[in-house]
Amino acid sequence: MDPETDSPAPSSASVSGFYDALAPDYDAMTGFERRFDQERPFFQKFVEQHAIRRALDAGAGTGFHSLLLAQLGVQVIAVDVSPDMLELARAHASAMRLPVTTLHASLLDVAARVTASQDAVVCMGNTLAHFTEPGARDAVLRQFRRVLAPGGVLLVQTLNFDRIMTQETHLQNVKEAGGVRFVREYVRAGDLVDLRITRIVPSDPAVRQTTSSVRLAPVFAADLALALSAAGFSDVQLHGSIALDPFVAETSRDLVAVCRRT
Repeated sequence: MDPETDSPAPSSASVSGFYDALAPDYDAMTGFERRFDQERPFFQKFVEQHAIRRALDAGAGTGFHSLLLAQLGVQVIAVDVSPDMLELARAHASAMRLPVTTLHASLLDVAARVTASQDAVVCMGNTLAHFTEPGARDAVLRQFRRVLAPGGVLLVQTLNFDRIMTQETHLQNVKEAGGVRFVREYVRAGDLVDLRITRIVPSDPAVRQTTSSVRLAPVFAADLALALSAAGFSDVQLHGSIALDPFVAETSRDLVAVCRRT
């Protein structure tokens, strides 16, 4: 049995279905357009510092980070389990005239689907937390190592679950766009946590409020550092944001890990 793929997969059908349903609202909910100016300085420095020419965007969603990397001259493969999210990523790439390759696949077998070695893997937006089965997250990290060229860099970003899991319910944010209000919460479910998104349309009584959720496994800083080392990564650095601020468990919004394939 291949040690890289012998761990059970998460319920990918439920994860895919959750994001397929969320796809039409996803860009409005996450501030798609304004994020380019906000995040470009960090990613430009990241690309230049690590001489990145080819990258895998693992859990690409509607393609924001793939498009940003493509703007910086990187050849990008955008991988996601949700076909509807990838359809939007392709539409964005076409509208922006950017060359982005999309791949509908689970991250648990991505190394078999990506033949060219990558200079970088970026795994943003809580993607790792969606692997809830024992051993699945470690298997994904090993897949990332197989995809990377020797010395290649891995960038992982999740929310700071060290802080979130101290509360029964954590209100992440409330955003409004196009007359729709989006409420994102994290609700503890034993050792796991539910991401709950409520969509509110005050002007339409017929569909005033709908709620959907997906179960996640919290990613704790100490556990992630150990898992990365065990998966064959070195020089593991933990930060509290993509600006590479120090990670503080009690106050940081994010957990960001940067490391290299050994």
